[in-house]
Amino acid sequence: MRIHHLGLALTATAALAFGQTTGVPGINDYTVNGAACSGSPSCTTCCFSTPVSLVCNVSTAPGNVAIFVWSFCPCSAGFICGPVNSCFPSIPSTACGSTTNQSFDIQLGCVSSSSLVLANAAGSATLTLNIPNLGPAPPCSIGPLTTQAVVIDPCGLGVTGFPGPFVLTQAHSVSFN
Repeated sequence: MRIHHLGLALTATAALAFGQTTGVPGINDYTVNGAACSGSPSCTTCCFSTPVSLVCNVSTAPGNVAIFVWSFCPCSAGFICGPVNSCFPSIPSTACGSTTNQSFDIQLGCVSSSSLVLANAAGSATLTLNIPNLGPAPPCSIGPLTTQAVVIDPCGLGVTGFPGPFVLTQAHSVSFN
C-alpha cells in the first residue's frame, strides 16, 4: 500500500482539525469506492474484499485541497467538537449536538498517514490505495482503519486556535476480508 507521508506540520494540522458527521456533496462528502458511505454519518463501517483498489474521493469545490488522514485507532464520532461553519448548502449537525456541524472523529495521537490531493475541475479530490490480498478471513474482520479528510474551503471557519478556512468530511471505519 502506498500512502504519501506529509511533513509534521501537515500531520499536526490534520490531527487538530475538526469535521462534521455527515458529508455534503459539493462541499465535503467523502466516499470510498463510489457510493460506499456517501452522506453517511461518521464511523459507518465500509467493508471490502481484498485485493481491492480503494478509490477515496471527496466531493468538494473545484480547486479545493483535501488532506486524507488515516489511523489504526477506532473511529470515535464526535471525539472533539468544533464550531458551526457557514457552508452552503449547510452541513448537518454532528454527533456533538445541534450547536455544531464540525467534529474530529479520529483519536488524537493516532494519525498514521496523510495525503494531500487537489480537487479537479469537476470538484473531485481522489486518492487511490491498492490493498493486496490479505488472505481468507471472516467478513469485515481485518481492521478497522479510520479515515477522514480535511477540506480547505473558504466556507470553513476553522476552530479556536486554528483559524480556517477548513471543514472536515465524515469519518469512515474501513474493514477488509
